[in-house]
Amino acid sequence: MFQGFNLNVSNESRFDSPSTYDEILKSREDNVRESLENFYNEEGLLNGDSLRKEWFPEIENCHVFISHSSKDRELALKLANWLYHEFKIESFIDSTVWGFADKLLKQIDNKYAYREETKDYSYEIRNYTTSHVHMMLSNALNSMIERSECLLFLNTENAIRNISLKEDREQYTFSPWIMAELQTSALIEKKQSPNSQRPFGSLESNKTDIESIVKRAKSFQMIHKANVEHLNNITCENLSEWAKDCNGEKGYNALTTLYRDYAPGCR
Repeated sequence: MFQGFNLNVSNESRFDSPSTYDEILKSREDNVRESLENFYNEEGLLNGDSLRKEWFPEIENCHVFISHSSKDRELALKLANWLYHEFKIESFIDSTVWGFADKLLKQIDNKYAYREETKDYSYEIRNYTTSHVHMMLSNALNSMIERSECLLFLNTENAIRNISLKEDREQYTFSPWIMAELQTSALIEKKQSPNSQRPFGSLESNKTDIESIVKRAKSFQMIHKANVEHLNNITCENLSEWAKDCNGEKGYNALTTLYRDYAPGCR
């Protein structure tokens, strides 16, 4: 990662453009397997490294990592389309792998945690399986932040709340994934992109019960401090100006102009 930006979104209509990038994103999702059977070794153990590479693959040659609230998935897709249409910039959208984590966890839990006699799941086993899957997902996201040249954080009301705790007004998020991604981007060593030579671098019977449990679990909320101080602040208006200043530049060259205009350390 070379630079990060805190994008305050006020008008998403600025990102209206042909959906040329949708097929690229869909092709990535289609490559993910839907079975666990190919990942057992001779001893009958699941190979976590092979699972991570298949279910949460590292995407080559992504210019930008887009961090966002799950509620802003459509906005993130519109931004990715706009970046590709304007600059041929390829994006990694983190929510495209969150769904994979849920699918993988469901397959594992159906095989190991479901109790036929009581028609429910073992709490202890689910805690254990969830920790494995979430750690694989976290490692995969951290790796993609490190490999991408630029991080764009979509700062919306869905992602960030201004909350006053003991008279200290700070920005907080309800999402542990946003908290982790922002913290990773703050700690990761900024470096020139290796890709650039520039100086910048079947359970139908109890389905209703399970759904009610999931719904109740999702009502749980915990706040986490959103560390955005290390990111350069930009707006949708800044992105529009960037598009005008690029004069047809694409890919990494277009990002160079963005850094020059809105990242003080690169001027």
